[in-house]
Amino acid sequence: GWYENTAVTLMGGERIAWDGQQQVKASGVTLDLNGRTVELVGNIALTVAAGGVLTVKDSTGGGALTTDGESTLQVSGGTLTLESGSILNTRGGDGNSGGTAITTSYPSGGTVNIHGGTVRSENDFGVQIYGAGTLQITGGSVVSGSGTAVVLREDSPENSAEISGGN
Repeated sequence: GWYENTAVTLMGGERIAWDGQQQVKASGVTLDLNGRTVELVGNIALTVAAGGVLTVKDSTGGGALTTDGESTLQVSGGTLTLESGSILNTRGGDGNSGGTAITTSYPSGGTVNIHGGTVRSENDFGVQIYGAGTLQITGGSVVSGSGTAVVLREDSPENSAEISGGN
């Protein structure tokens, strides 16, 4: 489980598979990828729920959270901060059938802070902000292979974004 004020540093092989949806509901959780690639299995693979605060970093380099599902990481009322490492979505398709790397849920939204690292979707949005979601980008890069890198949903007028750095 994910416990309050916990730092999790991944060890073991270079590739790790997490089956089933994971949820972070506690505050103060730090996930250090430590150079490992975590293959998340599931349509919405990792969720930061209301009250959850997750910081993702990679102290070694080359680490990633990746899936070929609908969304690699969903923020549903919680807070996600990416300091380093990568959040990737490799789902094939185009437009509406591709996969998003990071999304906030409707209507609860959530907060997404990107201070470093890479957010990439091969075939859809890098970051999609729904509902009462907020996005802050001060560093790193957000990339989409064939869609739009960052989208604020027009059907969610309460969302917001501040971009002051990054690529």
